Amino acid sequence: MKPPPLFSTLPRSAQVQLAGLGPLLFGMVCGFLLEATAGGYWVVSTVGLLGAVSSGMEHSGAPAGARRGLLAGSLFGIGVVLAHVIARERELVTIPHPAALMILVTSVIGTLFGAAGGAARSKLEKRQAESPN
Repeated sequence: MKPPPLFSTLPRSAQVQLAGLGPLLFGMVCGFLLEATAGGYWVVSTVGLLGAVSSGMEHSGAPAGARRGLLAGSLFGIGVVLAHVIARERELVTIPHPAALMILVTSVIGTLFGAAGGAARSKLEKRQAESPN
C-alpha cells in the first residue's frame, strides 16, 4: 500500500481546502444533521473519524498527525456548533452543554485519530524501507 502524498507537497490552495474548509463544512453538515436525523448524524460523524485518520496519514509521524487532527477537530467542532446555532432546533443527539464544549471534545478526538494516522504512515514507510523491492 502506498501512503498518500505528504501534505507539505500539496499546493497551498489544496492545503487550505483539506485542512481548513473541509473539516469546517463537514462539521456544519453534521451540525444540521444533529437536528434532522440521529442516524444520519452518527453515520456522517463516523465517516469524519475515517477522514481524521486519513488526514493524519498525510503527515510523517504521530506528532505531526496529531497537530493536523487538532486543527481539523477544532474546525469540525466549530462547524457543528455554528450549524446548531443557525438551525436553532432541538437536537436529536445529545451534545455537551454549553455547546462550545463540543469544540473541545472534537479537538481531542481529532488529535487522537490524526495521531493514529500519522503513526500508521510511519509504520508503513518503515516497512517499505525495509522491504527488498
